[in-house]
Amino acid sequence: MLKNRKLGFTLIELLVVVIIVILVVAFAIPSFKKTQANSKNQRAQAVLIDIAGAVKNFRVYEDTSASGGVHASGQITEASTFTSGGALYHLFSDNLLKPIGWDDSTGTTYNGYKFWVCSGATTDPACCNAAPVGSPAVAAMENSVSGGRFGSGACAWVDEQGNLGSTYDSTVAI
Repeated sequence: MLKNRKLGFTLIELLVVVIIVILVVAFAIPSFKKTQANSKNQRAQAVLIDIAGAVKNFRVYEDTSASGGVHASGQITEASTFTSGGALYHLFSDNLLKPIGWDDSTGTTYNGYKFWVCSGATTDPACCNAAPVGSPAVAAMENSVSGGRFGSGACAWVDEQGNLGSTYDSTVAI
């Protein structure tokens, strides 16, 4: 004779499954956020390296201005494309720098970072002047988003030799 058995799960079995799912999510989310922050920073650093290369090419091959060798500097923005006459304009118009996918319609940040062309003057942004004294920065980027290793005010730069440096705090968890 067959016994009458009900098919289904017990309450204990369901609770165990729910607890396991909650634990997996609790460990996965912080790891995912850390990976996202690192990825965002690496994409911004790639743009910084592109900008530094374009600036170096411009300075070596195309800067024939009567400025006595003083190179234009300033923040790279979407508006840089339309400001004729300066070094920033030539980076875009002479195809030395590919278009940047800006975060917003004002075109001042990419992945939460602001980018600068450095001239070596003391009036440059702090990120340009953060590079070691013996090797001035060609281009720099500053994070405008708070929190973590890549927090607000943390910056990176590329020096004249093409080395990437930063003021990121590696002791801070993301």
